[in-house]
Amino acid sequence: MNLQDPRSFSNAPHSGRSNLLEIKGLTVDFEATNWRAGERWNRTLHGIDLTISEGEALGIVGESGSGKSLTWLAALRLLGPKARIEGDVLFNGREFRKGGPNDIGALRGRHVGMIFQDPVNSLNPIRRIGDQICETLALHRGINGVAARAEALELLERVGIPDAAKRLNAFPFEFSGGMCQRVSIAIALAARPNVLVADEPTTALDVTVQAQVLDLLATLRRDLNMAVVLISHDLDVVAGFCDRIAVMQQGSIVEWSSSRHIFAAPGHPYTRQLVASYDAAGSRSAARAERGRHSAPPVVLTLKNITRSYNASKRMLTWGSKGSDKPVVAVSDVTLTIREGETVGLIGESGSGKSTLGRVALGIDKPDTGQVLLHDREIVFEQSKAWRLQRRDLQLIHQNPLGALNPKIPVGDQILEPLLIHKGASGRGALLEQVVAMAEAVGLGPELLQRYPQQLSGGQRQRVAIARAAIINPQVIICDEAVSALDASIRGKVLELLKRLQRERNISYLFISHDLNVVSRISHRVAVMYLGTIVELGTTDAVMTRATHPYTKALVAAIPDRRLGREGYRPVLKGEPPSAIDRPSGCPFQDRCSLAQAECRISAPSLRRLHDLEDHWVACHRAEQSSIPIAAKKQRMRFVAAQ
Repeated sequence: MNLQDPRSFSNAPHSGRSNLLEIKGLTVDFEATNWRAGERWNRTLHGIDLTISEGEALGIVGESGSGKSLTWLAALRLLGPKARIEGDVLFNGREFRKGGPNDIGALRGRHVGMIFQDPVNSLNPIRRIGDQICETLALHRGINGVAARAEALELLERVGIPDAAKRLNAFPFEFSGGMCQRVSIAIALAARPNVLVADEPTTALDVTVQAQVLDLLATLRRDLNMAVVLISHDLDVVAGFCDRIAVMQQGSIVEWSSSRHIFAAPGHPYTRQLVASYDAAGSRSAARAERGRHSAPPVVLTLKNITRSYNASKRMLTWGSKGSDKPVVAVSDVTLTIREGETVGLIGESGSGKSTLGRVALGIDKPDTGQVLLHDREIVFEQSKAWRLQRRDLQLIHQNPLGALNPKIPVGDQILEPLLIHKGASGRGALLEQVVAMAEAVGLGPELLQRYPQQLSGGQRQRVAIARAAIINPQVIICDEAVSALDASIRGKVLELLKRLQRERNISYLFISHDLNVVSRISHRVAVMYLGTIVELGTTDAVMTRATHPYTKALVAAIPDRRLGREGYRPVLKGEPPSAIDRPSGCPFQDRCSLAQAECRISAPSLRRLHDLEDHWVACHRAEQSSIPIAAKKQRMRFVAAQ
């Protein structure tokens, strides 16, 4: 087989069942913006052939821009008028085209449902959830009125929405990201499709929510005998879910085989590169050795007894609240230190208070109580000369670099801006030399400095954000989900870049993420947050191999890992965190903890050292009695194997 030729996949591995959906010779050309200078059409998708059988799970993997989503948007004719699409789409042997009796519109929704990548933006923000589900029922199945509402309620219950009868009248903004994803699945299921296309359904979701969504898709596939196409750049997610995998690169399928074969013996160089990028767990042992060579470096940043709350009007409250005037307590009595040249990872589900704590550390959000010390100086929160001076030592790498960068200014000028602000406009030529040197240090060529943010790839934009934060040699950089949306190969390069800058410039990081795998690759210590409090704190070794708090164990167990097979995808944590307005008395984790007893409902546990000779702290009444579960033992094997 010629792996470079996408047309050579007619004899690709098959499940043994008859084809339910076939895509043959699918090509996409986009109209060039300046076609007079050359060709009018730019070919983006090159003759894609795909098949999927009833009840099968097919994975489509590749880096951003490889054509994964484009393939299915083109097959269902969901691209705009500037796209020229050729190729055939057959369902049960019947050909569907644009126009005619077998119009492609009849295929969409009714036979092939699609879950789009961003569930929040794919839902109508001004229409109630129930109305959006009923619209699909009326369009594809002719069900209206009371019958439609009853079916919508059943769908919400099927996808695991709690109190579904009340949530039918809620709006999308009243749901968390994971709940919006479940609603998107319910809408796609409303037409009872034979094939469900899930486009990056777990990207940027918390690891526990990701595990729940994958478990839901697996259950629906089994119960409804529904075929599922899982589009993802995360090989660990795809490996534990799919029967077959198609690997895409630059608009072509370069390899197509069973899931087991793809990882055991990848044939194409690009596939081997992808697999290697996931197997490279980073230099964790080197990070620990580096810390071992230091003799107790001085503390550079101290967060002491920080509490931060917000006032929420009744109009802003989420569904289920009682309209109370109680404040939203985002961070509650948190103490944390960061030493020179150290990376402290901060993990937890969305809403746990990670980003709020980061803003307090930066001097952006003033805490209700507590102190923030830079070395021994208490930082100020009101804008002043002192506030500006401390900004030189405290910098931020935003979660979304495209949103943080000015789209109308070349990236070189944006890297230069911090130098002009903090070092003055004199000697601009010397400052420009520093910009070029910084750009080269983060892997950006001088030719890219004249480009605008939208002209760069995601990885390049992230490097611009890093260069902008590091160019004034700060003492501490807050990394807020700095690599959450990047492909694995780019993510690994960015993490290595951050570690290299740390070695060369002795920078300290507070690395905020919901991804425990990423945090473990770069951090010396890890702090686990839940509902505004730190529930476990320790060295990366201690947290990853001897997780003690039930919440940390749940995070560890939910991490997908293809080396552990499909068992790694079984979620062990159900439900969502309680409201930050009506906080429960006692332990905040009690309602989701299988070990909770009467003591847990009365008093909140304090953070205490677990062992006298180890830097490992936990806030749990039953820390000594709880044993490491099977999932945590698997995580220990996973961590040790990565060394």
